[in-house]
Amino acid sequence: MRIVAAVIVAMLGPVAAPPALAQGRMFQYEASQRQRMATETCLKKEETMHGAWCVKNCQPDFKLDLNVRPPMCIATKPDARYVPPQQWQPPEKPKGPPVKGA
Repeated sequence: MRIVAAVIVAMLGPVAAPPALAQGRMFQYEASQRQRMATETCLKKEETMHGAWCVKNCQPDFKLDLNVRPPMCIATKPDARYVPPQQWQPPEKPKGPPVKGA
């Protein structure tokens, strides 16, 4: 019985994948946001004020939808590409012995 169940799951696996995942594209993504303090304002060109939150503007070919929670960036073109933000990388340390007198 377990073998039959495993065969059925293996056969239906690729069929069950959503079309968006199969294409490798993202048609929407969650907009970055931060809570602003009472004395803070949002960055003028880079963020939009939404209540007590500052929501980062969407990438090109995406529009910001503030009517949903959390705010989403939705593609306006079928070939829109989402580029994830770069993570900060600390600089590499020198691999040699420490230099004396420096």
